[in-house]
Amino acid sequence: MSTARHPRVCEVCNTTFYVRTYRLRQQPRFCGATCMGIAMRTLDEVRQCAECGAPFTVRKRKQEKENRIYCSLSCHWRVVGREKAQKTLDGFWDRMERCGHDGDLPCPYCCWIWKGARSTSGYGKVSHNGSDRPAHRRAWEIWNERTMPPELDGAHYCHTRRCCNPMHIHAATPKENMADALRDGRTLFGSRDGNSKLVETDIPEIFRLHDEGWTKKRIAVHFDVHVTSIQNVLARRTWKHVQITGDRLHYTRRGKRLHPDTPQVAQVHALRLQGKSLRVIADIVGLSEPTVYRYMLIAQRQPATLPDAQFVLSQAPEMPQIDRLSIYERDRGICHICKRKVSRKTFTIDHLIPRIYGGSNEPPNLAVAHLRCNVRRHTGKRIPAQLRLF
Repeated sequence: MSTARHPRVCEVCNTTFYVRTYRLRQQPRFCGATCMGIAMRTLDEVRQCAECGAPFTVRKRKQEKENRIYCSLSCHWRVVGREKAQKTLDGFWDRMERCGHDGDLPCPYCCWIWKGARSTSGYGKVSHNGSDRPAHRRAWEIWNERTMPPELDGAHYCHTRRCCNPMHIHAATPKENMADALRDGRTLFGSRDGNSKLVETDIPEIFRLHDEGWTKKRIAVHFDVHVTSIQNVLARRTWKHVQITGDRLHYTRRGKRLHPDTPQVAQVHALRLQGKSLRVIADIVGLSEPTVYRYMLIAQRQPATLPDAQFVLSQAPEMPQIDRLSIYERDRGICHICKRKVSRKTFTIDHLIPRIYGGSNEPPNLAVAHLRCNVRRHTGKRIPAQLRLF
């Protein structure tokens, strides 16, 4: 090994120092550690963050990037996220069919139909901050430049699920949103529900038979439904959109329905007209005094003279009624999903093409199914029974 010494000049103190031959490849620039430390400290640079404006030091002796403009990774990823969001925002309005009638404001008449991905409920969806958001809700937030509270729903004035026109969307509570759907007839009520065994014209018949003295169980057997369904109809808990006028019955305090012309009520009233006391009438009729007193109050009311009650149907949307029994007989009571027998009392009607995707209530689009099979069927996968429609 050669031990020759070669002169060099220090870049800090400008003094001459000697370097042996085997160290020439290292290209030494300083005479010692002191001058090296001074030189490295002078190479540090103070810069200003391009995002938050805070000063930071670039330490080049740690081989940091010379083009660094952010003080931390949080500022760096904040800028990257904003650029990515802006890129997504630029293409957001391009993913819907716009009418072209809008100028400075959206067109208040036409719907902007979403052309991108959709959820199973039929609403458009878009990715935002790593999660899927409803497209119409995101359109409202972008247009109004504020976030919609999570406890509110993005309700449509036009009732079009894929519409993203900000003029057609408003923030509403779930109660208000449901009230709009009920007012405009958007929910599945009455015979519009494919699982309903009754129709609107059956409701007046149920009230007529009950007024004639039929028991609820007998009416349920007559219409092939459960007795609870008849109880809910008579108590006006269900089928409330069918308006019934000409109420000829009266309620007692115990909930019993009586007519003023009932023989027992008429007998109590006749005895009372004869001047009998309440106790004597109770002994003759065989009832308690409070019951006799209630019968007397019912008899004093003016009875209705109409032979039949007048039943008025509300203006429900016109929907073709589903003949459930004919569908059951056509499919021979076989579930189109599991290929097993279904009971006549528990079968359901399944739409091969769901209604949210344009399916109709026509018989070719209907099939018999178990309740569990109907609920668990994946709407995005075609089943063998659907192939006959295509």
